[in-house]
Amino acid sequence: MKENMPPEESRAYLAELWGCDVYNTYGSTEGTMCGECTDLSGLHGPEDLVHLDIYDPDRR
Repeated sequence: MKENMPPEESRAYLAELWGCDVYNTYGSTEGTMCGECTDLSGLHGPEDLVHLDIYDPDRR
């Protein structure tokens, strides 16, 4: 994959290369924490399975 691709360009490149839809996920060593649905409207976290702390250095 090309270095420093914008996220949407990366998604389009991989979708064309693999011939399928490409979705974003966020995870850690404990497992997947969030993922996109087919709407591609952002990451969704399973509230019943994951505890997420939001960090805001400006405390907004």
